Amino acid sequence: MRELNLYQTEEDELELVKAALAEGCRMVPDSNYETPTVPTIDTVEAFRLCRLNERHFFILHERFQRLPITLRQISKDGKLRYYISPSQGGPFLEFMGGDIFVNEETGVKHIRSGFLAYRPEYWDEGLTKKEKAPSGLAETYRQLAKVIRATSTRIKPDKTVYWLGDHAKAQLLNGVKLGLHEQWSLSIS
Repeated sequence: MRELNLYQTEEDELELVKAALAEGCRMVPDSNYETPTVPTIDTVEAFRLCRLNERHFFILHERFQRLPITLRQISKDGKLRYYISPSQGGPFLEFMGGDIFVNEETGVKHIRSGFLAYRPEYWDEGLTKKEKAPSGLAETYRQLAKVIRATSTRIKPDKTVYWLGDHAKAQLLNGVKLGLHEQWSLSIS
């Protein structure tokens, strides 16, 4: 899976969402649905509203989507629920938001990590085989990654490279910590 690891605040996320929507993309929240239908997000306002309860989204575009989203049905607490199968259908980009949260045990504010990613292959149920993702998927990923890199700082607090959004960087300078790793200290200027 191709992936950019991120530390972003809400403001940083909105820059990415605006860029995706400007490209003609739509977003679908990864949620547990009561019916086998999923809402499509095509405005910043709709994203903001959905983001209050969801962190993980699938990014779709007719340029690269070959199949509809595949939903899996499961029984949870005696009720039927539907979940999006990330490796079937599509293909699509995946976005996991970060944002700031307060550690309930310590009271310390942290920036949660997230990512932008895609799988180079997807499962075609009709053909019962993996298919190579269309080039438009990688192109869209690169365009969105360019937006992220232009508004972020590359950091490597451990063995993994992250892109720290400009708004997240400002929060670090105000004492907010990265993830749950209070031992990480960065020289940020």
